[in-house]
Amino acid sequence: MAVTQSQKWVREYSDRLFSSFQSSAGVTHHVSKGDMREYQIYDTLTKLLPTSCELAKRAIVMGPDSKQSKSFDGAFIERRDWPILYIESGPPVVMVESVRLLTEVKSKLTKREIEDISHKIRSVHDLNRGEPPVAVFAYESDNVALNYVDTLIAFANEAAVPEVTCVLNKCVVARVPEHSRVPMFFDSGKDSLLLFLYQLIALMHDRMTANVYRRYSQDFFDSVPRIEPPSKLVEALADPVEAKQIRHELAGNAPKDLRALFAKHS
Repeated sequence: MAVTQSQKWVREYSDRLFSSFQSSAGVTHHVSKGDMREYQIYDTLTKLLPTSCELAKRAIVMGPDSKQSKSFDGAFIERRDWPILYIESGPPVVMVESVRLLTEVKSKLTKREIEDISHKIRSVHDLNRGEPPVAVFAYESDNVALNYVDTLIAFANEAAVPEVTCVLNKCVVARVPEHSRVPMFFDSGKDSLLLFLYQLIALMHDRMTANVYRRYSQDFFDSVPRIEPPSKLVEALADPVEAKQIRHELAGNAPKDLRALFAKHS
């Protein structure tokens, strides 16, 4: 498969992100390190995504009854037609109706982080004013296959899960409407940022714009390896005993072993 010019450019952005992530490892102050890593990815996203939405960092989403969500690392909001409720000291407070995408940035994706993100998403759903999509970007993971199973466990137990999660240079997990919105695993490797951008464009703007973007690396999008879990496995993951056993089987295994695991439990 020939690598297109647009793929090469996005891979360059991925390399810069990874290099900056490694460089920031020497920063001992936890908050400063986190801020640096958030800046790196948000700077990249705001350069590459359409500009019709504005990024509000550390955003809190509020409904008309004054009920507020937990704070998100970032919110892409539509500013042409919607005001901001509060943007002086502290985090900005935005109208839930103005939100096109909520985002979280993680240095390393873990089971604990997945659970924390789920609680944040639920706090937005509890506003009862629609369900703005949530995207997660992680710089690294010790076991992306296990992360995926933990996401499926949350989904099977009707917990809130992100629309899309990207682990830089490793994989993307996305809920695909034509596949019952069950999270699917895309073994996208060093083109994970490209797939992530495509998903964000589709979530924030429209599928037509995203599909035009897709044409610039069509061969990649047509051939990226993907794994959809069998329905019987998803049902099994709702059982804590079954879920614990499946997690144990997968611990330490590579993404390629997902297919064998899923076939065993199908």
